[in-house]
Amino acid sequence: MDDELFTFKGIPYAAPPVGALRWRPPQPVVPWQTLRDASWQNRDYCVAAGCGDPGRFSEDCLYLNVWTPNVEPGTPLPVMVWLHGGGFSIGAGSLDPYRGKALAAQGVVVVTLNYRLGHFGFFAHPALDAQYPPGKVVNNFALLDQIAALQWIQRNIPAFGGDRHNVTLFGESSGACSVLSLCCSPLAEGLFQ
Repeated sequence: MDDELFTFKGIPYAAPPVGALRWRPPQPVVPWQTLRDASWQNRDYCVAAGCGDPGRFSEDCLYLNVWTPNVEPGTPLPVMVWLHGGGFSIGAGSLDPYRGKALAAQGVVVVTLNYRLGHFGFFAHPALDAQYPPGKVVNNFALLDQIAALQWIQRNIPAFGGDRHNVTLFGESSGACSVLSLCCSPLAEGLFQ
């Protein structure tokens, strides 16, 4: 609880993109059976090789945060999904300026998320292309991460009081560019309105 709001931080929406999953589309997270601390999310950014403070980055970064005024509203609440900016090379949904508290206090469910950045999010190479079936090459891992987060939202947001049929995307800078890309991607069809 945070000023009469429910806050859930550091929820994994996909498996950590490390090791053999580094240059792969996001994979489903392994479900857990134990209690998970959702009161904080580390402030590590997704890795972007060559950018920012190297001590503040982690490849294990596919997490999201949820702020909601009510987990059991009489009517499901609208959902607003924030995509952070940073030139696709730095930033995180967990940064203080992106806290969803103020918007959630207005009666909406707010979701912020991390996605892979820099080379880890946008690396394309013929060696990677050869590993996919013909016609299935998509090496925009950042966009695929965002789509995986939106799929997670479709499956799980009702448990946070949200309406999966009333999801709005918004962002700034590269986050706004991501919104435009998601609007054009057939892979994101039906995941937001």
